Amino acid sequence: MYGFRWALGVAFLFCEGVGSASHAQYDLNPRTITRLNEAIAGAKQDKQYRVDRSVYSNFAILSEKGLVILSADGRTIRALDHDNTVLWETTPMYRTNYYAGGKTRQVGTFGAFRPSLDGRYLLFSQLVLESSERIATVKIVIDTDYGRPRFMRFPEYRLRFSKSGDYLISGVYSIEGIWDSPVKVYEVETGETLWIHEVSAEEIAELGSGKVAYIHYADNKPLLTIAELTTGTRILTNSIEWLLPEGFKYGCRSWDLTTTVDGSKFLISVQDSCFDGPIPSFVHTVMFDGKGRPLWDDKKQLKKTGTSYWYNAKGFSPDGRFLMFQRIKSDEFRMGPDQLVMTNAETGDVLWTLNDDDFGLRLMTNNHIVLSHAYKPFILILNIDESGQLRDQARLDKRLVSTGLRIDSPVKSVKSSKRYRFSLLFSEVEQDSITYTVEYIPSMPF
Repeated sequence: MYGFRWALGVAFLFCEGVGSASHAQYDLNPRTITRLNEAIAGAKQDKQYRVDRSVYSNFAILSEKGLVILSADGRTIRALDHDNTVLWETTPMYRTNYYAGGKTRQVGTFGAFRPSLDGRYLLFSQLVLESSERIATVKIVIDTDYGRPRFMRFPEYRLRFSKSGDYLISGVYSIEGIWDSPVKVYEVETGETLWIHEVSAEEIAELGSGKVAYIHYADNKPLLTIAELTTGTRILTNSIEWLLPEGFKYGCRSWDLTTTVDGSKFLISVQDSCFDGPIPSFVHTVMFDGKGRPLWDDKKQLKKTGTSYWYNAKGFSPDGRFLMFQRIKSDEFRMGPDQLVMTNAETGDVLWTLNDDDFGLRLMTNNHIVLSHAYKPFILILNIDESGQLRDQARLDKRLVSTGLRIDSPVKSVKSSKRYRFSLLFSEVEQDSITYTVEYIPSMPF
């Protein structure tokens, strides 16, 4: 119904002959730098924290007051100032057993450690053994100012903070769909459940600052729903069954939903998950505007033999103008990432490609892209101009632990007077210690 008209404009984007299109193609050849400000103007180094490896782990984030770090034994979370004075500590799951749902469950180790973007809250998971065959998790949120618990749920699925940090969003099938997972939104400060949609969600993402988009099934047919973040009021629910091949088997699909910060666009990608061989048989990708109207699409059948390519979305620039993909290559020898691809989000046109050595996107501003290597302790910094073209590559040999956003307000808060800064927390591991270094880069507000 839709695919032919949109595919005309972007048919070359995901074709196997992408190298023949008129866009720049770059080899990975970054210059080596020793300080972040050599690649990003205005970057400034701030505090350093040096901790004992026998006492603390390498799970750490930056809060407004200092470094929040997990103890080496995985039981205690502490906040430290720059001279290692303990500001507070908490051991939320100090017991070896936890009683919930009429059962006593054995408490295991930490399974996740995730901050809100502004560092005000910290979400972590505690693995809990329900039986000899089933493991669940307790989700706990603490504030980073005083270490006070704000929220606890058992069990809960794929919780993530809203961009503001004020809300928690939940609702994605667990592995193999063992449990239904309705879409829920909680207020972090009070722990109150704001609303619930009784659906079985497959993928979910915040859309802009005030909406939630999610993919779910009804009568074995996939639907896209967009709802208000704080009230749950449904704005639209549209069928997206047309993204699947005709006669496609229900249950054999994997969805991905990528959204812009301002809510002006979102990308849906679907592929089969019950394929015979090393790769899926099809991948269908569609870009929508914020009202759910398709802008362009690409539908690709993949070969089971020979060389095939498909693309995973990594993220949008804050202004929503550009979208980075990672190209995955599969042949008889290996399967893995081989290119970063920058595109015009409005049209799908390829702007440039860069040979990829397995980098993960950590931060994207309108002028810079920060990526960390998957298994080597260094980051790659790409500088892009106003048109999205690549202008510089730089390599900084440090391990990036976490990123965040700081909003510095005057006494009388005026939006135009606020200063927005991205924080980057680096670590350097030595024989007996870990040194954490904080760097800030200026940013425009979202």
